[in-house]
Amino acid sequence: MVSPPLSPLFFLLSLLTLAVILVNGWTDAPNAIASAVSSRALSFRSAAALAAVCNFGGAALSSLLHPAVADTVRGLSGFGPDPAVALAALCAALAAIVLWSVAAWRFGIPTSESHALMAGLTGSALALRGGAENVDAGTWRTILLGLVLSTGLSLLLGR
Repeated sequence: MVSPPLSPLFFLLSLLTLAVILVNGWTDAPNAIASAVSSRALSFRSAAALAAVCNFGGAALSSLLHPAVADTVRGLSGFGPDPAVALAALCAALAAIVLWSVAAWRFGIPTSESHALMAGLTGSALALRGGAENVDAGTWRTILLGLVLSTGLSLLLGR
């Protein structure tokens, strides 16, 4: 069986995926290790290694143990049946994440790449033919419910 040639969009998608991983690591890892390093509980090298191992382990385990998370992200938007359009829309979403994260980092604005992923996927789906029909409202209701519940519980339990 002969595999089809890979498109330039696929290579761009791969590079953008690596860029998202890079900005996620460079914006989230310092937050994760700051307390341990500043209190001298761990050296920088030990804390960075621990963060790397735990981030990788968490991502690997969460995809194995909780596939519903991946289904939620996948359900955010539909890019249609055309693979080239889907790849272009996904590239646009990932580019938006990288640009937003770098700009926010530059100006000292805290961000979440998870939230940027949701916004990027939804925005790119809205930009395609069909507009709002490409976005799954049920998935967004689930996400918003989680945000409201977590904020409410934090307020109640944080007193």
